[in-house]
Amino acid sequence: MVWSVSLFVYGGCMVGLGILSPEPSHPLAVFASFESLLAATVLFSFPSAFAISSVAWLFDYEGKKGLKNAHGLLHILSALPVLAGIIITLESSLSTGTNLILTGVIALAAGGLVVTFPENYGSQSSWKEINKTVVNQFISKKVLQLIVAYSIFMGFPFAVSGSALIHFMSMISDFTPETFTPYYIIFIAVSLCVGILILLMKRINYRKLIVYPMIIVILFYFLLPILPTLLWFFILDGGYLFGSFLIQIGIILLVNESITENRATALAVITLLMAIPTLLTFFWNMVLDTIEWEMACVIAGALAIISLVYLNRAVKTHEEQ
Repeated sequence: MVWSVSLFVYGGCMVGLGILSPEPSHPLAVFASFESLLAATVLFSFPSAFAISSVAWLFDYEGKKGLKNAHGLLHILSALPVLAGIIITLESSLSTGTNLILTGVIALAAGGLVVTFPENYGSQSSWKEINKTVVNQFISKKVLQLIVAYSIFMGFPFAVSGSALIHFMSMISDFTPETFTPYYIIFIAVSLCVGILILLMKRINYRKLIVYPMIIVILFYFLLPILPTLLWFFILDGGYLFGSFLIQIGIILLVNESITENRATALAVITLLMAIPTLLTFFWNMVLDTIEWEMACVIAGALAIISLVYLNRAVKTHEEQ
C-alpha cells in the first residue's frame, strides 16, 4: 500500500507541476505562482521517502535472489523507455508542462497496478516499538553504520560528478541534441550490460558488486581533469555509470540482508540517513565555485578512496558474520 501511495503522490505532483507550468502558452499558466510551484515541489519528498517500500516488498516476497533478479530486469527493460523519454523531451514539440503531465499519468497508472499486489502487513507492533527496533538494529549492525558513513563521504564526489557534464559542455560553443547521441548509446549499453551481468550472477558476491566497481568510480574522478573532449567524457562516464549501478544494487542487497525486523521502516530510515549529503548540495556547489576544477576532482577522488575503505569494511564485516 505504501508503495502505491508513493507512486500516487509522485504522479499527482508531476501532474500538478505540469498544470502549474509557468510557460506563457499554457492555458492554465494564470494559476502558476511561486507558492503553488513550491508546494508541489515539496511534496516530492514524500514519494522519495516511501519509494524504498518497493524494495522491502520485493525482499519479503522474493528474497535476496528475487530482489537481485528484479534489479537485473529493471536495468534491461528500462534502457529503451529512458531513451524514449529523453528523445521525446528534447525533440518533440510538446511543452514542458505536457511532458510533466504525461509522466504523472504514467506514474498514477503504475500506482493503480501496484495497489493490486498482495499486501505485506509486516509487524503489528506499535509505532514506538517499531522505531525502537529500528534504532537498535542500526546501533547493533556495524554494516549499516559503515554504509551510511560511505554515503556521507561521497557527498562532495557526487556533486563533482553531477557538475562534470556542465563543465565539459562549456568547452564547446554550440551543441545540438545530436551532440548527446553517443551518451544515449553508452547509457543503453551500460544499462543492458549491468542487467545481464546481475541476472547471470548465480551467487551474490559483494566484493564484485561493491568493492571492485568502487575502484572504477575512483579512477573516474582522477581521470576527469585530463579528458580532452566531451566525447571522452561520455566514454569515461559510461564506466562511472557501470560502477555506480553495480554499487547501488550491491548496497541495496547488503542492507536488506543486514535488516532482520521491520524492514520497510528500517530501510526508510537508512535511506534518509544516506541522503544527508544531498541536503548539502547547495554547500557543495558553493565549494566547487571557489576551487579549480582539477583540484575538485582530486579531492573527490580522495574522498572516494575513504568511502571505499568504509565499503570494504562493511563487506568484510558481513563476510565474518
